[in-house]
Amino acid sequence: MREADLLVRLTGEHRRTEALFDLMADFPPGDPRRRDLLDDILLVLARHAEAEEGFLYPAVRAYLDDGDRLADAKLAEHAVLKRRLADLAVRTDGDQAFDDLTGQLRTFLAAHTADEENELFPRLAAACPPDRLDEIGRKARAAEADADRDRG
Repeated sequence: MREADLLVRLTGEHRRTEALFDLMADFPPGDPRRRDLLDDILLVLARHAEAEEGFLYPAVRAYLDDGDRLADAKLAEHAVLKRRLADLAVRTDGDQAFDDLTGQLRTFLAAHTADEENELFPRLAAACPPDRLDEIGRKARAAEADADRDRG
């Protein structure tokens, strides 16, 4: 896969999120750096969800025979994820719910990313022309840059 490829980009974001969780685990409960790292994770996940919903899942629908079913299942997972993110966004580090919810989020994301990387991404890579994945990846990057400008 090539760097512009949407699947390469999304896989890189998976690794970045895992690395942020690993860093977070290095600090004791109540350390303000944990909250800062969680805020970074929440931002990465928000952008990542936008890319998947706006670009990956439409490609899944277009190129895979069972794409509608797969995309709908992933969108349902995103709905669960967004509820968890909203709950975590209002928590403070040091309360037990913060640690519990962070652990649940990490477990949920590990399953989500493993399914994507081991099943969905290879199937899409086999069905979608590489140039098209590059084009979709470029569009996703441009959309993210536009959203960043709008966020200020």
